[in-house]
Amino acid sequence: MSKFTDREDEITDWLSVVSLLSLEEFCRCWIPVIYGINEDDKKYRAACIDLLERIFNKQKKTIENWFWNPEMVPEYAQQQLGLLDRLWHIRQQVISPNP
Repeated sequence: MSKFTDREDEITDWLSVVSLLSLEEFCRCWIPVIYGINEDDKKYRAACIDLLERIFNKQKKTIENWFWNPEMVPEYAQQQLGLLDRLWHIRQQVISPNP
């Protein structure tokens, strides 16, 4: 329990911008951008695992287990993917803004 209960609503408001994102959603968005391949490519799954290994600094087996059983993906990982997704979208807008 938080020691700052008087700030609970304010903190909840700040955290509301953090959305959970599944591995599949994250990969569907970013693998084509980063690796230049789509879901039809036979290397797609390997690219997903490679990227997620780098993001989470976890062993390949852990990431593979998460793909086979999405319920095993910790909430913190889904939050981190949501934050990273948001940051990367911002990065894209800053680097190559649309006229």
